[in-house]
Amino acid sequence: MTPQRRASSGSRRCGCRLLRINSPVSMIVRGCAGRGFGVSRFTETMFRNAKTSVNGLVTGEPHAPVRHTWAQVHETARRIAGGLAAAGVRHGDRVGVLAGAPAEIAATAQALWMRGASLTMLHQPTPRSDLLVWARDAVAVVEMIAANVIVVSDPFLAAAPVLAERGIKMLTVAELQTSEPIDPVDTGEDDLALLQLTSGSTGFPKAVWITHRNAVCN
Repeated sequence: MTPQRRASSGSRRCGCRLLRINSPVSMIVRGCAGRGFGVSRFTETMFRNAKTSVNGLVTGEPHAPVRHTWAQVHETARRIAGGLAAAGVRHGDRVGVLAGAPAEIAATAQALWMRGASLTMLHQPTPRSDLLVWARDAVAVVEMIAANVIVVSDPFLAAAPVLAERGIKMLTVAELQTSEPIDPVDTGEDDLALLQLTSGSTGFPKAVWITHRNAVCN
């Protein structure tokens, strides 16, 4: 397998190595929170925003807009984190996510960071995809990132059995949301936050490592 690559460059710097992040989860924390080491500024800023920010996430525009405050997203994340903990997801684990709804992606991402785990948004199958071919490629990615589990939700639930047949542990967002909420574990600046998949010329799966330090500075 082609080795993963650590983030090393970006558009601006604030005492750490950066990477441009083009991911749906990059909306959660924007800008730098000041210099600091040790405790993750990424998660500290996220949790502080959940308590104080008047902003949020609007989905369903333009026909049926629904607003989710960051406090609401955080409370959902606490329940999902409880489900992840019950499933054995812990600090340092790598988890793939296959979901389509922005509010679910935001809450699931935050829940994973609350557990000290890292997130990889998997390539999504299209209605015309051959599920067997897609599953083969997805398994290659899961093996490459050494994912412990995949979290799945609509509109990709039909793909879950195909991956489960290959021995991959699957959890659904709907099930995780019914769990008892829990508080976050401690995380550090150099903990892995994201593994962002890239398209390589060789055809082999690749991923860029993005730490909490990288994410807060991007």
